[in-house]
Amino acid sequence: MEPEVSEEYADEEQLTDSQVAEEVDRYRRIVLSACSSLGNLQPVTATARGGRFGGANRTVHRVSGTNMEYVPKDDCLASLKDIKRYIQMDEQGEGKWVLQWLGEWQVLERDIVPIFTLGVRRLLAD
Repeated sequence: MEPEVSEEYADEEQLTDSQVAEEVDRYRRIVLSACSSLGNLQPVTATARGGRFGGANRTVHRVSGTNMEYVPKDDCLASLKDIKRYIQMDEQGEGKWVLQWLGEWQVLERDIVPIFTLGVRRLLAD
């Protein structure tokens, strides 16, 4: 999904502060949506074996007394590509909003590192 200025503002030369705030908020929701599509922690069940990233490749974490594992969603790769594109677009601007949001949401620690760890373990197991 390619973020762009809403059509209602496209013809105007100058945006008001409230219009800018609306656009930034809309863009933030787009980036958050991509981040939400990466994956999440799920409880480990006795029957959860194998699978795309399962078996010996699993990394189990104990959270509040429950064994949890990070499970990438089906559209994880597409979401990573979207996030990469948003960062590249962000580098052309002045605010660096995307990098700030990714840090605020701890996407690197909570999602990207576990995804890469799973990928490496999968490669080493093959």
